[in-house]
Amino acid sequence: MEALRLNNQVAPSGNVRIGDKNYITPTNTTVKNIKDFENIPLFKGGVQNLYLRDVATVEDGADIAAGMPS
Repeated sequence: MEALRLNNQVAPSGNVRIGDKNYITPTNTTVKNIKDFENIPLFKGGVQNLYLRDVATVEDGADIAAGMPS
């Protein structure tokens, strides 16, 4: 969960001042393509890195809802 949180978040934006102009620089580091989640590193080090694709199937879906029946 920590790797997903760190690699899919909105980062703060800022301003760039060039001469008398002040440009807003939006930054959005959220993953846009579902398949890009596969490339999130879970562990770096040693001879080989471990990625989300190595331990999970990545697909666009929803969590299974569970609860008390109505």
